[in-house]
Amino acid sequence: FRRVLFRSTPIVLADRLDKTNIPSFAGFDLDQSLQKAYQLRSDLAALKLEKKKAAEIVRYYKNQCMPSLDLVGKYGYQGLSGSANSHSANSTARIAASRFADQSDPWDSFNGFFDKEGFAQWMVGINFKVPIGNGSAKSRLARARIKEGQAEIKIRKLKKEITMNIKQSIKKLDLAEHRMKINKRLLTLYENRL
Repeated sequence: FRRVLFRSTPIVLADRLDKTNIPSFAGFDLDQSLQKAYQLRSDLAALKLEKKKAAEIVRYYKNQCMPSLDLVGKYGYQGLSGSANSHSANSTARIAASRFADQSDPWDSFNGFFDKEGFAQWMVGINFKVPIGNGSAKSRLARARIKEGQAEIKIRKLKKEITMNIKQSIKKLDLAEHRMKINKRLLTLYENRL
């Protein structure tokens, strides 16, 4: 090491300084940096997911404001007991026409439950609904659209912040590079004075 005095300030210089190993920050591509930042920011990904969720909710409430046509169907078995229910008006009456006429236990109605002889019920139909006035569905749709718009505004705001941060970082790197070049020139001047 050599000691050099300049304006009463001691400066220590290395005997061998590698001047070619000074990094260069030139050539930063702003668009490429922004795209990479947009991909790597988890808070931006969370906001995009929130917006996607809000868009799905808007789709759902739009659908709720539309007329609907549904196909409905039902199939099942009905168990019938052969004796009268004790809670009926005529408790001594028996169901003579029933195939369970001689049975008195309520559980007897499950005998032959899966027989193919009868007691099967089925129903097929079409259900058509037209919402008239449907103010509650329209207000829910309006609220969902507002939330979707808020999510979009949050995304734009965050993207502006990211862009501003990257531009400031690039300016700081350019300034650091400029300072390094100045320091390199000063170092050359100090070495030439020695």
